[in-house]
Parts: sequence; structure tokens; C-alpha cells
Amino acid sequence: MVKAKSKTQMMTPEEKAARAVRARKRFRATARLALANQFWLEDFSDMKLGENVMRNIRLLTQKSKKKSNFTIEQKRIMSTPKDRRTEEEKKKLHRVLGGLKCFRRYPNSVKEQLAEVTYFRYIPPKRTIVRQDDDAKALFFLLSGEVVVYKTVFDSVLSEWVTQEVGTREAGSMFGEVSLLHGVKRTATVVTSDHCEMLVLHKEDFDSVLKSSVMAEWDEIRRCMSMFTYFSSWDEMTLRDCCILSKVKIYGVEELVLGEDMGDKRYVYFIIEGQCHLVEYMDMEVTEVGCKKSYKLLSSIDDHLTSGERDKFGEASTQLLNERQLSELSLSDENLHKNQSKYVSFTDPMKSRLEVVTKSIKTHFIRVGTFNSLATFNIGENFIRRFIITSKKTKILLIPRYWLIQKNKEIWTHIRQFLNQRLPDTRSIFHDFIQQKKWHSYKRGLVDEILSNCKKVNLNNIHNVPYSIRMQEDMTYYECAERKKKKYVHS
Repeated sequence: MVKAKSKTQMMTPEEKAARAVRARKRFRATARLALANQFWLEDFSDMKLGENVMRNIRLLTQKSKKKSNFTIEQKRIMSTPKDRRTEEEKKKLHRVLGGLKCFRRYPNSVKEQLAEVTYFRYIPPKRTIVRQDDDAKALFFLLSGEVVVYKTVFDSVLSEWVTQEVGTREAGSMFGEVSLLHGVKRTATVVTSDHCEMLVLHKEDFDSVLKSSVMAEWDEIRRCMSMFTYFSSWDEMTLRDCCILSKVKIYGVEELVLGEDMGDKRYVYFIIEGQCHLVEYMDMEVTEVGCKKSYKLLSSIDDHLTSGERDKFGEASTQLLNERQLSELSLSDENLHKNQSKYVSFTDPMKSRLEVVTKSIKTHFIRVGTFNSLATFNIGENFIRRFIITSKKTKILLIPRYWLIQKNKEIWTHIRQFLNQRLPDTRSIFHDFIQQKKWHSYKRGLVDEILSNCKKVNLNNIHNVPYSIRMQEDMTYYECAERKKKKYVHS
């Protein structure tokens, strides 16, 4: 009985050589893929000790890395082709993708579809992700790390093409959508500056899942920009680039927008709807001698306290910063009473009497101004000891400041100077505060003086009754008297 020849034996020498080349290429590709993903493949942070001694040693001796958004198991699922993912694996991905910062703005139905088609990619530092003028093939969501954006433009002065850095993208941002939305070549080059983890969405999946949602976001930003005349002279390319960098954010009632050490100062804020208040807090030394009060503005509180008082005030100041939340903040003149000390002094040696002098340091919150719809702030004005809060639900357009200054420096410099001139400084606000206190004190004293001089008599007399009422009562009296007279005559 003759044995059948195997498939390999039936191949020609040329076919065998080609098969060997393909096998070597496949092995090299697998090795390169393993080396490229070695950074996260060696992460044992989500593993437990087992029976493998060598793996346990590596787990116990490895250097601590920054915790990733996904476990190794989840990364494995997102690295497999979408048609090979089971329903259970898709549900696991949906749960973890729903909590990511870059996906929060999408509805739940879109998140479910993204869990089916997104792929995990790790890219080491100094690697080019997209290159300018290349065809667009994917959209990228940056989960961790940072990338730098470069753009090559023609310099008319040097008469040559110059590559310059135009910005960065941080974790939680998205890039690559411009070319996919408008069907154009890549408009910039993106290079990693750190170890980056990202999710990749291919062009065909972007068109079917995410294109309508991204287009709606862009249309909203364009609508908001059209409300301001600052952008009326920009061309389509500039508006499109601005939409990439900008975002629309909605703030609730009495929510903190910007402050001395709070909020994002990289953006210029344009109010679309709602209202914001500019509030300044000032620390004053209040001295009470009897019934009289005097106020002194403290430029630096530490200069006016002893070492013990400074420690105590430091704790109170920390507590003040923690309590400076809009839900708890009151915009009254006097809000917090921080540090108080009493001492006895001889204020009048001739009379030889003691007066109790009370000194305290108080923080006063004073409303400086109001920003209404179509107003703008954070162009570079002074925000020392000042913050901005919303008075009602407010929609704000945020555009990077460097971008605006780069496009038209003269206009925004003029607006910054205008705001600094219109907004009063701390000394002027303190002077108005003192004048207001004096006016209230004068009114209270005047009312007390008038009331003390009034005699306690019966004020309910005929002279306090209006003349029209008295006249009507007199007519009624005369009519009754006339009737009685006629009745007497007839009888």
C-alpha cells in the first residue's frame, strides 16, 4: 500500500523557500510586538502570588509603576480582533470604558459600541503616532502619558519650511478627529513625549459609531464662537483648528469657576449663558474699643502675628481654604472670624480706668463685579485673592489663551488692559468698604438719637388722622344731627 505524500513533500523548492521566509517574518513580527508591549506585559500589579517561584520573585522585586487604567486581562481583550471578542468580554470592557474621562460625554449606547471596536495600544516615548499630510486611518484616545503636536509651515521671512511645536495633549484628550471628520490629510504631526497608553478607533468604526457625536460637539463649539465678534475674521482653517483645542463646559449654581489657585488658568472663558460673580476676600485686623470698631487691611497676615498666633492662624487659614466651596460660601461682608485675642490696656492714665480692647482677624468676602452673557475673563487680569463663582447655571466656552494671543495679540492685549482698568484694586475696594461701614454706623446713630429724643406720649390723637377721613367723619356727624333735628320738629 502506497503512502500519500504530505503537503510539504508536494511543494516545489521555490514554494518551500517562500514558506520559510513567511515563517521567519511572522516570528520577527511576533517578537517585535512582544518587545514593543514589554512595558505593560511585565506589569504584575494586578496579579497574585502563585506556585511559580520565578514569577513570584519578579512580582515581589519589581519596581512600582504608575497604575494603569486597565488590568492585563482587559488589555489582552482590547488587543484581540473585535470579531473574536465574546459577549462577556464586551460587557467587561463596557463597564471599565464607561468610567474613563474621555468617554464620559458620550451616551451609554455609544459606550457599548465603543467597547466592541476599540483597541488598546502602548507607544513608548519619542515615537511618531501620526504624521502631517498622511492619510487618516484612525482616531486616538490618550489614556496616560503626554504627546506633543508639531506643525510644518512655510516661513515667508526665511523662505523655507519650518517645523514648530503648536501644543500638547494630556491624558483624557482625543486627537486625529479632524481628518476623519472632513476627509482631509493629517494637519499635524503627533509625537509621544512619555510612555503612552491609548485607545485606537479605526476609520470604518469611527464613521459608524462616533462620527455623528463628534460632529455635534463641533457644531456646538462653532455656534458658541459665532456669538462673539472676536472670531468673525477667522478663516475656515483657523476655526477648525480652534475647535480642536476648545471645549464647552456647563457649571452648576454657586460653582467655583476660577480662582487664585483653583480652576484651569490656561483657558480664556467666554460666557455663553448664565452669570458669574467676581469675589475678593480680604483679611482685616478689627480693633474694638468699647462700642467703636476700626479696620486695618493686612497685606501679609504673618507680619502681624506672633509665633504662637501664626501657628493657630495657619490652621484656621487651612480650614478656610477647605471651606471655600461655593455650596457653603456666603457673599456677605463678614463671613469668618479667624483669630481673636483680648488684652487690657491703660487708655486713659488720668482717669485710671481700664478698657478692654479686642483685636481679631476677620476675612471679608466682597463682590467686586458681575460677568453676564457674552462676557470674557482670564485674559491675564489680576486674580490674586480673587475667584469667580456662578450665580446660576452657566455655560462657558473655553479656548486656550496661547492660541488666542498667537492669532491676534493686539486685540487680547487691549481687552486685558480694559479689564484691569475697570476692575478696582484691593485698596479701592477696602476704601469703599470703610465708607460703607461709616455710613451704616451714621444711620444707626441717627435713628437711635431720634428715638431717644422722642417723648413717650399717646400718639393716637385727632391730629394724626388724615384730613380726608376726618372730613368724612364730620359729614357723617352732621347728617345724623340733622336727622335728629327733623325728627324732633315733626314730633
